[in-house]
Amino acid sequence: MTDSLSTVEIGLQSLEDLSAAFISTLKNQHYNGEIVCGIDNDSSTTTTTFHLDFYNENDAACAGSDWIILGVLTALSLIVSWGTRWLIFEPIANWKMQNAKHWNRDECRRFSMTCASCLNFVLSALFGYRVLIQMPWLFRREEWLPGEIHVAADFKFYYLLYAARFIGDLVSLFFESRQMDAFVAAFIHHLVTLGLVLGSAHARLTRFGGVIMFFFDWADIPLLCAKACKYLSQDPQDTLQIVANRLFELFAVLFFATRCVFFNYVVYCVWMNPSDTRMFDWCKYLLLILVGLQTYWMALIVRMAVRISKNGGVAEDSRDDDLRKLSNANARNDKPKSQ
Repeated sequence: MTDSLSTVEIGLQSLEDLSAAFISTLKNQHYNGEIVCGIDNDSSTTTTTFHLDFYNENDAACAGSDWIILGVLTALSLIVSWGTRWLIFEPIANWKMQNAKHWNRDECRRFSMTCASCLNFVLSALFGYRVLIQMPWLFRREEWLPGEIHVAADFKFYYLLYAARFIGDLVSLFFESRQMDAFVAAFIHHLVTLGLVLGSAHARLTRFGGVIMFFFDWADIPLLCAKACKYLSQDPQDTLQIVANRLFELFAVLFFATRCVFFNYVVYCVWMNPSDTRMFDWCKYLLLILVGLQTYWMALIVRMAVRISKNGGVAEDSRDDDLRKLSNANARNDKPKSQ
């Protein structure tokens, strides 16, 4: 069947089939259809494999077709991200803050960027939970071993969707207003994460990748909600600021538990497995870079916790200098962060 189709046609058909399997999982339904380039379509779980290599003598027709899927999903990710900013979050913010003296165009853009990012993290976390919670290997360390060639169709779609999201985030970075230090950290983080997602698919480390994806996004949700509340806050003691403080505290706990404890444990498990390919080695070192970034951000969070105890309990995120500016506008007695 696939021999008569072009790579683009195979990629688009595969996208349709994989998305159908993914949607069936979200609906708690079993997918009974077939998958282009799939394997074991008569089994209880429709399985397939990744086709990121442009040359594969064992499956030449499907080689490279996953890049077509990535391109389409990246375009959709950018449309959703920027569309919700312009059509939903900016109008809501301008309506809510129309009488606020400190509100301006830049703050509106930052608020919409924060809300769009929060939406992405919420959807990614929920999708990941729904797809991965059914995997029998999720909580069994002995089954995280590398070398798994076949993957469930819905899991493959989520994996490629995760990669597409970070490609979109990388593109968006160049159109967003950020401090240089925040831009560099975010750029490195997105690039390393993207390399890990695609590299782990190539090196057959998708179970390790799935375990990380399962818990990695949850900490950012309360942080982004706190930032949104802070942008809309008009007084250091109003309800929105109090909510932001509590959300920041929740974020700090979740960040430490997921990014500095459990993530480090998974990285340790990866390093305990001997490398059998160069890509496996690359993934190991990319994981160490990601560990370094999480440690750096955890240090900033601790420093911010100290600041909060000194400035009357006003929470802000050290990882984004924009929040410090907004906090200074709302609370003049808060000393600016030294550079």
